[in-house]
Amino acid sequence: MCDLDLLVRRDDLARARDVLAGMGYAPQYFGVEQVDYAQHHHLRPMARPDGIRVEIHWTIARPVGPAEVDLEGIWERAQPAKIAGVQALVLSPEDLILHLCLHTSFTHKFRVGLRMCWDLHEVVSHYRDAIDWDVVVQRAEQWRIGRYVYLTLQLVRELLAADIPVTAVAALQPPDFSTQVVDWARTCIFSPESSASVSPSMARLWMSRRLKLSVLLRTLWPSRMAMARVYSIPADSRRIYLYYPQRWLNLLQRYGRHAWDLWRGDRGVRDELRVVSEHVALDDWLYRVE
Repeated sequence: MCDLDLLVRRDDLARARDVLAGMGYAPQYFGVEQVDYAQHHHLRPMARPDGIRVEIHWTIARPVGPAEVDLEGIWERAQPAKIAGVQALVLSPEDLILHLCLHTSFTHKFRVGLRMCWDLHEVVSHYRDAIDWDVVVQRAEQWRIGRYVYLTLQLVRELLAADIPVTAVAALQPPDFSTQVVDWARTCIFSPESSASVSPSMARLWMSRRLKLSVLLRTLWPSRMAMARVYSIPADSRRIYLYYPQRWLNLLQRYGRHAWDLWRGDRGVRDELRVVSEHVALDDWLYRVE
C-alpha cells in the first residue's frame, strides 16, 4: 500500500481534514486548500513523517470519468466491520468488486502489476458465498462501467484462476470486443511503462498508418497551452515561439538515438516500441467515448 483511502460524505470533508490535521497530518502539495470537486474525487493527500499517506474521498471515481456511481446506494449498502479494534463501515461485496475493477482498469490502466488483480482474487475468495453476481452485472451496467468490469474480471480469471462465474463475465462482454484488448492489458501488467525509454508519441507515430504526418506535427508543434505547461511560460506570451526550437532539440536529444536504431532495424528497440504501442492502444480503448 502506498496510501490509505477513506470515504466520507461530501459535507464532512472539511471536518475529516481537520481531524487529520489535529493528528499531525499536513497537505503534501502547495495550494491544496482549493479543490475543484467537479474534477477531483478526493482532497489533496495528507501525511506526517511517521504515518502513511491518507486521501479523504467523497466518492470512488473522478466526476469527469465515464462512471455514473450510485453514491447514495453505496452508503446505504455499506456494511459494519471492525478494523484495528475500531468500528467502521466497508463497501458491500458487490460495490467493492466494482470499485476495484474500475480502479484497476480505468484509473491505473493495469500499470500496477498483479497486485490489484490479486486484491480482486482475495475479495472473491473471502466473500465467495455472499456475492450476488447478477447484482454485480446489473450494477456495472447501471454505473456504465460494464466493459471495464468485464476486462478486469476476465484477466483475474485467466491469470489467477479466481472463482468468478463464466456467465457473470460473459454477460458484460462489450459488443465487437476483441481479445487483443486482453493481450494489451496483460502486456501492461507484466511490462511496466516506467521501464520503457520509447515515448508514447513515438509509439503513436509507429502505430498510425494514414495519420503519421498529423501525429508528427502534433509532436513537433504542440499547442501553445501544451508548451506553456512544459516550459512554464504564459500561453499568451509571444516568447513562446522561441521555445519551439528548444523543444525540437530536446526531442532530438531524447529520442534521436531510438529513431536511428529503429530505422536500422534494431530488434530491442522494435520490441520496446511494440510494448509501448500496446500500452497506448489500451489507453485509447479505456478512454474511448461510447
